[in-house]
Amino acid sequence: MNKQQNKQTAIYCRLSRDDEVGSESMSIQNQKTLFSQYAANNGFTDYTFYVDDGFSGTSFERPDFKRMIKDIEAGKIGTVIVKDLSRLGREYLQTGYYTEIFFPQNNVRFIAVNDGVDSVNGDNEFAPFKNIINEWYAKDCSRKIISALHTKAHNGGLIMGQAPYGYDKAKGNVHRLVPNENAWVVKLMFQLALEGKSAYLIAKELEQRKVMIPKAEQMTRKGLQDSPDFPKHKYVWGKRSIHKILTNPVYTGDLVCLRRLRKNFKTKQSVEVPKEEQVVIPNTHEAFVSHEDFETIQKRLSVKQRAYHVNPYLTEHNLLDYDVLSAKVEATRERYNGTRSKIKDIEKQLKSIEESIQNIDNYRKTKPIADKLQTVVFKERYRREHESELIVFSAAEKYIKKHYKDGKPPLIRELRAEQKALLAEKDKLYKDYYSAKCEMSELQTIKKNVDTILGKNKEQEQSRNKKRSGELE
Repeated sequence: MNKQQNKQTAIYCRLSRDDEVGSESMSIQNQKTLFSQYAANNGFTDYTFYVDDGFSGTSFERPDFKRMIKDIEAGKIGTVIVKDLSRLGREYLQTGYYTEIFFPQNNVRFIAVNDGVDSVNGDNEFAPFKNIINEWYAKDCSRKIISALHTKAHNGGLIMGQAPYGYDKAKGNVHRLVPNENAWVVKLMFQLALEGKSAYLIAKELEQRKVMIPKAEQMTRKGLQDSPDFPKHKYVWGKRSIHKILTNPVYTGDLVCLRRLRKNFKTKQSVEVPKEEQVVIPNTHEAFVSHEDFETIQKRLSVKQRAYHVNPYLTEHNLLDYDVLSAKVEATRERYNGTRSKIKDIEKQLKSIEESIQNIDNYRKTKPIADKLQTVVFKERYRREHESELIVFSAAEKYIKKHYKDGKPPLIRELRAEQKALLAEKDKLYKDYYSAKCEMSELQTIKKNVDTILGKNKEQEQSRNKKRSGELE
């Protein structure tokens, strides 16, 4: 406790756009006002605000949160205060890691004011459930936003952000596209791609013709040529920029909405939505390439792109044999699932230990009061005066008889030692869990690309079709 008092107090405030919808009381300024009063009333005189305004609780990639963690690791902070657990985060596993492992290991007192959580009073058994509820809230908000985007797309199209290169948004209708002065550049790209030119050669052709890259062209339009952010090499196109344009179906004259969405509400990483689930509104604007030519280019690019990324990875990781690659994918998946299962088992054990500690502590504190009931003269009066303590004793006694056959529970310090060992094991498993998760994702992507190049997907689909046909017969 003294160590904590000699260090600074970190007051962490966070607000995302979803939270702004809730109420004005969630604002950063109101959070600061609340904390200033709380700090004054509770003796926290040396405190520093850490503020992340406009950042979602489902991600921990927040600048001031990361700054706070660095200060904790540097030994500057002894107490962390938040308005409630959802301000710390809305992702159950990661939030639990900080409250149950990181803060205790760094001797940091954690307080969530509105949730009644204060680690100096011991673990709060309702905190994990609160974290789960916070995660459910974030998931529900994400689902509603995606539903609203789908509705907008179906009701006449949805153009998010800037118009694609070669188009402008029409005046008076921001969801309609019209060609601009760069349309000829896009048409030239598709023409060269049909002739068999690679993205690299197309980029060189544009450089020779002194065609400015999109960023330089946009800044020139706005008269920002003298800005320090103006590209130094305004005619040097990147292969990715070319590829992005050549793979965008908007240039066929169709408005394709919601091509990419977040993988899930916990990450900002987006993934391409399957074609059958994308919202396509045909013939909404002038096309720069026919559908037939566009599909021809996609087939060529798909094989080239996959081969380019797959070959170096397979060579570096000694996975050139397909069976070895498949076995590696399966082994990594088993490692991921196994680690995740172990973490859940440990969490169950930790919950059970905490229940035991609570009941044993309650039993020992209230047993003298229950024993005295046997000797007092006015028993009914005594019961009324000590009703709450007797109820607690009765519940604790039932728990001990149920879980310990001899009626002799272990010492609390022994349970605390077991709890500490489990938390250390859980910390190690977390690291392995995230490592396996990243490796599994990478390997699955590589294998999918290899399957496409080798035609394995078609073989697997034909095999499934034959099996279905056999079942029908």
